[in-house]
Amino acid sequence: MIDKANIRRNLSRLMAAKSISGTAEEIQGAEVILDMLRELDYFKAHSENIFTYIVAALMCGGAAGDTIILTGHYDVVDADEYAQLKDIAFDMDAITARIGELPMSEECRQDYESGDWLFGRGSADMKFGHALIIELLRHYSEDISALSGNLLYVAVCGEETNSEGMLTAAPFL
Repeated sequence: MIDKANIRRNLSRLMAAKSISGTAEEIQGAEVILDMLRELDYFKAHSENIFTYIVAALMCGGAAGDTIILTGHYDVVDADEYAQLKDIAFDMDAITARIGELPMSEECRQDYESGDWLFGRGSADMKFGHALIIELLRHYSEDISALSGNLLYVAVCGEETNSEGMLTAAPFL
């Protein structure tokens, strides 16, 4: 079963990796994703299906079938727009607790005060997508026979600059 708590934990781990485009920190996103993949039972048994030239993982289902490609970028832009909260922009819990200190529209303030939103650099962009994909892989890892095809996960960098990651991934695909 897909577990929302796992998705939240995944998102928190992914957001903590600064992975700012064009910086030495960008690789942190790849490292965290690879660590998370290696923790899944399926990839513990099939480590040869994790590719590190690009960040990719192939999960082969219990029956022959099509392959669905799940992809997204893990890099983000800098956190300057978080102003005085810039130093905590990558800490999901800390920034969510304090984002109300920043100027925002009334609509945004209502969303914030509802308690239904999480904030931080990458939370509304692809880091949530990766958190969800990793939880999906964990789900199928527990019962691979439930998967009637294959899942190929490709996480790329450089989307915020020149799409270097996807350009590198294209020949791999």
